[in-house]
Amino acid sequence: VPYYRYFVFNLTDPNSPLKSVESRQAPAYGVDWNSLVTAIYPKLGKVINSGVTSGMPFKDPSLPYYKYDPAKAKALLAAGKFDFSKTVRLRYYYGDQSAITLMTAVAKQLQALGMKVEVLKFQGDATTELYTTRQYDAALKGLSAFNVSEWYSEYSNTATFEKIIGPQPKFAQLNSDLSQAGSRRATSDA
Repeated sequence: VPYYRYFVFNLTDPNSPLKSVESRQAPAYGVDWNSLVTAIYPKLGKVINSGVTSGMPFKDPSLPYYKYDPAKAKALLAAGKFDFSKTVRLRYYYGDQSAITLMTAVAKQLQALGMKVEVLKFQGDATTELYTTRQYDAALKGLSAFNVSEWYSEYSNTATFEKIIGPQPKFAQLNSDLSQAGSRRATSDA
């Protein structure tokens, strides 16, 4: 059973410094994810580029992997007109030392790109903080998923992710197709 830790962005805040697509892509290049994951989660963690891990059926080999490239990250921030006067609010709800270490390291690498960063643990219930309060720009989230359908269904859930990314009707339809797929081919198509 894969256990995913990943960042979600609050797309509902029009004042977020991460409102542009380019500014949200910048951390993919500006943080050395492979080094961090290897150091913090030795023999357990692996950087992946989607909810479908390597070796699983339906892995899409055309999806890009993001290689550590601070120059590209800085170029993306410039292209996205990132406002360096604003502070990026990173949040997490895990209390374990590995999450704290990860968030501290991510903040340092984003600061090396010139970003102001604030890292705080959510003070209340994680579900409320993520989907109702939404006082963050990016938050570390986790999910244990038994299959591909379970992983992707979270993103079209109107009670959760729709509140931070907005309605995604096309994606919701694909999730519905995926959950109703009766064959490997139908699952692969979805």
